[in-house]
Amino acid sequence: MADLRTTDTRQRIVEYAVKFVGENDFHLLSLRTAAKTVGIAPSAVYKHFKSKDDLLNAALQEVSRQFETDAIQSVAQLNPKEHREIIAKLGKMIVSWAGTRPHAVAFLFFSPRALAEYRQQNFFTNTEEPFLRYMSQEVAGLKHDYHLTEESDLLFTKLWSFIFGYAQLIVNGALTYDEAVVDSMIDDIVKNGGVNDAK
Repeated sequence: MADLRTTDTRQRIVEYAVKFVGENDFHLLSLRTAAKTVGIAPSAVYKHFKSKDDLLNAALQEVSRQFETDAIQSVAQLNPKEHREIIAKLGKMIVSWAGTRPHAVAFLFFSPRALAEYRQQNFFTNTEEPFLRYMSQEVAGLKHDYHLTEESDLLFTKLWSFIFGYAQLIVNGALTYDEAVVDSMIDDIVKNGGVNDAK
């Protein structure tokens, strides 16, 4: 049986890291500060995490699960077979998150672990991150619905690039958010995605 104190301490450290990366640049996370915040000796952190990267990876899993839960709840009223509508809703949600939760979004999508996920071969089918896995399943559904011949990884990359590029333009004040732009771009990506038999 696991020692509940150990599990509790580990969970408190992860909760601190999740809160920290939601409010700050994730690069600034410190094991020493995490230990102090949860009330343990700095050396005791190493009982739970081998390194800062190990803690960041645990926090990333938790943040990804939180985003996945938010995403599933936001599309719950939609027909689960309407992948284009789900992707549009998720795209709009990510753009909104980038404005309201910029540090958490940067951590979730651009932390070293997330970047390593993107670089792996067959990222689209092999991702371990809950939110990215959910998004990739929706892209696969979109590809199937519209009989797209384009590779899933490329289709995912196009959608992802647009969503994050648009979000950054809004966050940095270059553009004002217009949800019609998200719909239009998704339609353009689908139209140019190698359609065999348009729906």
